[in-house]
Amino acid sequence: MATIKRHHSLLHRHNSDRSKEQLTPAPNIFDGTDAVTAHKKVAVSRVVEAYDALRAENRSNSPTAEQSTPEDPFAFESLVVSLPNGEVRTFRYFLRKWDHNQHPDPEFEEAVSSWRPQFEEAALKHFFRRISLWNESEEIMLAAKRQKVMDLKNGRRRDRASSLGKMWSRERGRPSDQENLRDELKQVSTREGLAQLLWTLLNDQTNPLCPELFEVCKEAVKAKYSIHTIATAK
Repeated sequence: MATIKRHHSLLHRHNSDRSKEQLTPAPNIFDGTDAVTAHKKVAVSRVVEAYDALRAENRSNSPTAEQSTPEDPFAFESLVVSLPNGEVRTFRYFLRKWDHNQHPDPEFEEAVSSWRPQFEEAALKHFFRRISLWNESEEIMLAAKRQKVMDLKNGRRRDRASSLGKMWSRERGRPSDQENLRDELKQVSTREGLAQLLWTLLNDQTNPLCPELFEVCKEAVKAKYSIHTIATAK
């Protein structure tokens, strides 16, 4: 029976304010459940693929849903976001499921204890969305940098900060007037680290995360690509 290998995470709490940032080293950021770069890239691809497939299935099952509700159906709506640093604490909740040596959060555990399965599913969907939009915003940023180089060569100057800011606000689920606020999640995890953490928990043979939702994800991916049979990797 396959088990998850656990080790001490490189994730540490970081509470320094802006005035101290230049005087202290950058915080260690969680970068994955192993050190193999290819595994991390695969995890991002799998999460984005599952997210896109689930959204496509949602549109096909409810063709008028997106017309009536402009918000993404994977937006995180729960009492957890009302807690201080709710998104980061949700990430650390999942991190503790992989590494039990992580610092406990009794207040958070109490907040989710009465509806844990529903919370985990909502949080997983939220992070799927987060990773997908994170991936998209990174691609947009790289394209903007390339365009900026071309504009400078051609003597043109364009202001792309506004459009990038709106993209990051959409990624974080924040109103546009808060687009300049720091993205707390990116202070504690990389995109690849978050994706690999979730994919590792989903594939845990002993205590898998959200097994029913994971089956829905796999069926949605098969339906999207018209795959009728998939061999299970050993």
